[in-house]
Amino acid sequence: MLKFYLCSVLLTYAALDANEDCAFVCRLGEEAVLILVDGPAALPAIRLHEPTWYALFYFLREIGTLQCSMNELVDQVTSATSPEAQLEVLNEFQPALDKLPQASWDMAVHHVLGRAATVARLMRGSAAEHQAMIRSPVTLMQSADDIGKRFDQVTKALCCSTMQHIKLGTSHTQSLLCDESRQEIARLLRVTIQRALKQSL
Repeated sequence: MLKFYLCSVLLTYAALDANEDCAFVCRLGEEAVLILVDGPAALPAIRLHEPTWYALFYFLREIGTLQCSMNELVDQVTSATSPEAQLEVLNEFQPALDKLPQASWDMAVHHVLGRAATVARLMRGSAAEHQAMIRSPVTLMQSADDIGKRFDQVTKALCCSTMQHIKLGTSHTQSLLCDESRQEIARLLRVTIQRALKQSL
């Protein structure tokens, strides 16, 4: 039976190491298709933000209190001179208490940071070992910027099967933030899965 593995952003890299079934299937060439959305199969040789920033960025954008880019968020928080001051900056994005009570906000931030720490731990623990070739077909939906090109290069270097390249119309981190781009990704996923199923018959 054909299996599909879908990963997005930095979770693509962490999932290949954390999910033993996914790693086994994709590296040993069983019947599977690996679909990467705005994320690489291994970390590229460029500086990316820590998973904590990715987690906070998507969390704040999802609840609607952040409108700026991730780079702007990082600059805004790190410009504060102490951890206490940085926490104050972060708390500026807290919704009104009648929409999200303080305890719920604290718990949500705690869970977001906890998940980010887990991803970071997985990435650090396997960075030196993550060079196994991917023997299953790969579809990479890459962002329309230099980071997308780097993700394409590092994934291509590990792929020894067929690789489909799909260029998104958004920059890195932006593809999952609005309904229009999510609908486009859903359409591309449907086409990719239908094509793979036909080829497997």
